[in-house]
Amino acid sequence: MIRPYIFILLIFLTSLFLWGEEGEILIPVPLYVDGEYSGEIALRINGQIQLQPRPLLEELAPLLEENQLEVDKVRWYEEEWVPLEKMAGAMVKVVFDEELVILRVTIPPESRKPGSYTLSSQRKIPSGNITRPAKFSGVLNFYGSAGIDYEEQEYDGEINPELVVNYSNFVTEIKGGVQTGSELFFLDYCRFTKDLPSLTARAMAGDLSYSGDGFLSESMVGLSLFRNTVLDYNYISSPELPKRIYFPEPADVEIYINEKRVKKISVPAGTWTFKHFPLSQGFNEIRILWSDSQGEQEQSFYQVYDGGLLKPYELDWGGSVGTDSWTTVNPAFLLHLSRGMSSTVTAGINSYYSLNDSNVSLNVPLLIASYYGTFSVIPEGESEGEGDYSVGVSVNHSYSEESAKGKRLNFGTSLEYSYEGGEDSYQSYYARGYYVHTPSEILTITPSVSWSYETDDANHGLDLMVRSRTKGSEGSSIAVELGVSLDTGEWLPQGAITYSASFPEIKQNIYVKGDIDDEKMILSWNRYNDSAKARDYTLGVSSSVPASNEDTFTFSVNGGYFHPFFLANISQGYNATFDTGEYSNSTSLSIGSALVFADGVMGVTRPVSGSFIIIDSEIGPMKINPSSMGSLMDIDGKRPGILTSVSSYNYTKLRMMPEVLPVGSDISDYTTSVMPTYRSGTLIRAEEKVYMYVGGVLIDSGGEPLTLILGDIIPASGVERAYEKGEWPREFFTDETGYFECYGLSPGEYLLTLKDEELTFIIEVTANESGYCELGVVSPEN
Repeated sequence: MIRPYIFILLIFLTSLFLWGEEGEILIPVPLYVDGEYSGEIALRINGQIQLQPRPLLEELAPLLEENQLEVDKVRWYEEEWVPLEKMAGAMVKVVFDEELVILRVTIPPESRKPGSYTLSSQRKIPSGNITRPAKFSGVLNFYGSAGIDYEEQEYDGEINPELVVNYSNFVTEIKGGVQTGSELFFLDYCRFTKDLPSLTARAMAGDLSYSGDGFLSESMVGLSLFRNTVLDYNYISSPELPKRIYFPEPADVEIYINEKRVKKISVPAGTWTFKHFPLSQGFNEIRILWSDSQGEQEQSFYQVYDGGLLKPYELDWGGSVGTDSWTTVNPAFLLHLSRGMSSTVTAGINSYYSLNDSNVSLNVPLLIASYYGTFSVIPEGESEGEGDYSVGVSVNHSYSEESAKGKRLNFGTSLEYSYEGGEDSYQSYYARGYYVHTPSEILTITPSVSWSYETDDANHGLDLMVRSRTKGSEGSSIAVELGVSLDTGEWLPQGAITYSASFPEIKQNIYVKGDIDDEKMILSWNRYNDSAKARDYTLGVSSSVPASNEDTFTFSVNGGYFHPFFLANISQGYNATFDTGEYSNSTSLSIGSALVFADGVMGVTRPVSGSFIIIDSEIGPMKINPSSMGSLMDIDGKRPGILTSVSSYNYTKLRMMPEVLPVGSDISDYTTSVMPTYRSGTLIRAEEKVYMYVGGVLIDSGGEPLTLILGDIIPASGVERAYEKGEWPREFFTDETGYFECYGLSPGEYLLTLKDEELTFIIEVTANESGYCELGVVSPEN
């Protein structure tokens, strides 16, 4: 199939050949405003590229200030056609590459309407086709294990299935099974989950688990509702805020961060985006200075860099109520609330109440970011009933700064105090300080000191330690830890020497550690599996060798096999104390598999920990290239291909590359984006479809061609469903003869409407081997 923009370039080259310098051609090209597709607009080519400014202004009007529109009209002149080289001030450029003609417009931030441009977030929703999760999907994971201890003559085994059912994003999870031993039947967990994206919250019932930000965790069975930021998929908050500045002429630019110059560059005229600032932890003052014919100019702003800070007035909240287990009745509830007080201060409260045990715990965290680093202050209190209670406070400080040469300064301190009240009351103190020095990209030196003291035994603890880590070639590193520790009045040496290396080409790792504290050496080697292969194996050997025969010597070897349908692992362990003659020898075997289904399509695969995607191909063998997983996958066309452990609420772009494309189809027809919800399945069907591209001439009721007009095309039947899917309407454009073309249409009837004319047309697309359907002259009467 000839791609649309190849066809446009062929027309252009043919026109130049036929008409020479005096010939001209009018072509429609895609228009992108600040990187986002905005429709099509006409370009005229007659020895140079020309643009009609008024249609472009109509496209930009919703984005620009009213006074800016008048400025642009003056800047662009009031001519019918304007050469693009005269429009440099409007940041308009045309891009040619091998197959594409694109018109790109960049609008400076100062010209935009208020609120139409934000620096604090970026869109997470991709362009192109989007495949939604299946309405009904599920996973049945199967886990089995068995083991034997030869000396004790003990056997144990376990069968532990897990069932996950997702219906309209309401998820049921149950995991349990049978095992040898006193408790024959057991339940790991049973819970029900419903995500509420409109509230950015997750509701749960049963065995509760939390993924909130900085929340106090307790084991509970009951009901919970927590804010979950991962559900806010419209944007991803980023500590990196790009700054865009328009320079009307070439300029010399300097960038200062916290009064330190980190960059000096010379830029030509245009709009430039400044990002990847070498930020310091906490509060950053960024100044961008430049000089031009108008003199010295400056833009400055402040940027806080800390992942724990909430935006001003933003809330992080949640609560739970229930008991501590399925078998006991001990009512308890949790409460969590944090609020962004300003751009540099976040405060909150975390509490836990257990009624029967009279247990109450409370902490009030406060996070402050400043020019001098980030501080956290956390007062805590807990009452356990019967007169026992504890109170305390911890203060932590950290500071990091990265220089323009990549060197990082990093240091911090911690102070803690607590008081245990009751029958045996005492106080405890703790202090720690560290400093990370990075003199080069391959060397890190970290001296640290910590001190502790408890009044009940008057025991001081003091640790002095220096750690250094040197990176070598082939992913290897050597780490050295040396220091002393004061314990019960005696100074003891501490330290270790560690060597580690990774060899991705052969999928192997080596780890060797000599531990001075425990007086032993740890050795490990493993060969890990290749994720790009459907079938592969793992192998590993590890041992702990003590300096004294009084301590335990250990040795183990394990191997695993990865198959598209299952994974298995076997290990052999040996422990011995040579002085006493005691030893043990054991073998264990485990296996896992899964049955998955989504909207009626089933498949067998390895165990699924998150969400999954099923690719059902009707067009034969193909390769799958998932953007977020880094490896190709082969599908033979005889059975569905399955991608396991896909991250929820993150887009994965899939490129399906069939060995043979159906007639009239394009590779872009087999590219889609998937965003799974919590533990969901997504079904993608690669169907044997016929796609046509069509061409014809539109005329009005008087027989005159309809020239230079934009129009929409949608399927004649199922109009509402077509709009709901978001794939329609599609735009087309007529040239000076009334000729238009549309691409990627399956056989059937379509409705054509015009932007500026109250006329509609019905066309019928029929399939043929060439993949092109010639409509001829199309009139409203047709």
